[in-house]
Amino acid sequence: MSPTSPEYRSLIFRSIFYVVLGYFFFSCADVVTKILRDTFSTSQLMTISGLFGIIISGAIIWFKKGKAGFKSAKWKAHILRGIVIACTSYFAVTAFKLLPLTDFYAIVFISPFLSKIFAVFFLKEHVGWRRWMATGVAFSGVLVVAGPQFNDMGVGYLYALMAAFWSSLSVIQARRIGTDEFAPLYAFYPTLFVFLINGICLLVFDEANPVSLITADHIPFLLMHAPFVVCGIMACSKGFAMAPLTAMVTPFHYTQIIWGTIFGFWVFHQLPTSTTVIGLCLIISAGLYSIYREYSLSYPKKPK
Repeated sequence: MSPTSPEYRSLIFRSIFYVVLGYFFFSCADVVTKILRDTFSTSQLMTISGLFGIIISGAIIWFKKGKAGFKSAKWKAHILRGIVIACTSYFAVTAFKLLPLTDFYAIVFISPFLSKIFAVFFLKEHVGWRRWMATGVAFSGVLVVAGPQFNDMGVGYLYALMAAFWSSLSVIQARRIGTDEFAPLYAFYPTLFVFLINGICLLVFDEANPVSLITADHIPFLLMHAPFVVCGIMACSKGFAMAPLTAMVTPFHYTQIIWGTIFGFWVFHQLPTSTTVIGLCLIISAGLYSIYREYSLSYPKKPK
C-alpha cells in the first residue's frame, strides 16, 4: 500500500483514533480503581473485573459468532498476550494504589519508548529521528507534570516500571497478532488470564473473598470497571495492530495524562497546577506534530 494512497492515510488516522479512544477508556478505569483502592486489594479487584470482562467479551463473541468465534489460528499468540496483559494489569493496579496519579503516569509513560525499542528489535521496524523527537517531547511534558521530584513511595516505583515493561510487550504482541481477528477476542483472552492469575493469588495468599467486601455503594463502580477495561483493550489492540508502524501511534499513549488531569479535576476536585498546564501543552504539541508529520508524508508537496 502506497504511503500517499487514501487507504494508507485512512489507516493511519483510524489507528490513531482507536489508540486515543482506548487510552480514554483506560483512564476511566483508573478513576474507578482509585475510588475502590481502599476497599479491595489488587487481586480482589482484578478477579472481579476479570470475571465481568470474560462475561462481557464472551457474550459478544457468542452472540456474534457462536462457538466458532472463540477459535483462532493464532490462539498461542492470544494466550501469550493474555498473560502479558494480566501481568501489566497486576503491576499497574498495585502501583496505582501506592503512587500519586502524576507519579504513576510519569513512570508508566516510558512505555512508548520501550515499545519503539522493542519494535526495532522484534519487528525490524524503522523509526526516524522525527518520531523519536515527538515521543521525547511528549515524555518531557510528562516529567514537567510530575514536577521536579517524585514523592517517596518506595516499591510503588518498581511496580510502575514493571507495568511499563509488560505494557510495551503487549503492544508488540498485538502487532504480531494483526488485524484479522474478531475485536472482542482481543479482550477475551486478557480478561480470562487476569481472572485466572489473580484468582490463584487470592487462594495462595488466603485473601478474603472479594464478594464479601462488596456493598451497595461499590456495585456501580465494579460494573463500570470491566466495560472500561474491555473497551480499552479492544480499541488499543485494534489501533496498534492496524498502524503501519508502531512509532506512528505510540506518542498518543501520552493523551492518557490529559484525561487524568480532566478526571482529577472533575471527580477528585484536584486543580491542575501551572506545571501541569505547561506539561500538557508539550504533550498536546507532540501529538499534533505527530499527526502533521503523518499527514505531510501522506500528502507530499508537489514540485513546482
